[in-house]
Amino acid sequence: MSVVLASERKRKIEALELVEQLGSISKAARILGCSRQSLYTYQKIMAEEGPMGLKRINKPLNRSKNRIPEHAEDKIIELTLLNPHATLMQLTQELKQHNITVSIGTIKNIWKEEKLTTRELRIKKSQSLNIDV
Repeated sequence: MSVVLASERKRKIEALELVEQLGSISKAARILGCSRQSLYTYQKIMAEEGPMGLKRINKPLNRSKNRIPEHAEDKIIELTLLNPHATLMQLTQELKQHNITVSIGTIKNIWKEEKLTTRELRIKKSQSLNIDV
């Protein structure tokens, strides 16, 4: 178990102990600098699941329904790294040859997510992956 999760759980337990000492969630929330709702949530979880329930749960990242398929996104990144000097229009034309139709804005957003917005960044990433430019 990581130290961060253990300390976070410990902090929540200490917050609940402060609530018991003071006898008031409002006062405890004011002292701790958190919302009353957080403390109510901690109390509910503690009652239902015990101290182990207070650890953070990482939820899986959900892809938007409006998003293009992953294979198309991978192809955009692949073609970008193979030809980092290509413009958005050139890349759009090349994608059409692979039966992938996306707007320039979509490509721009993918570049932004992958930190490939400038030609220099695309060249640097391409070289770091040992792709001949």
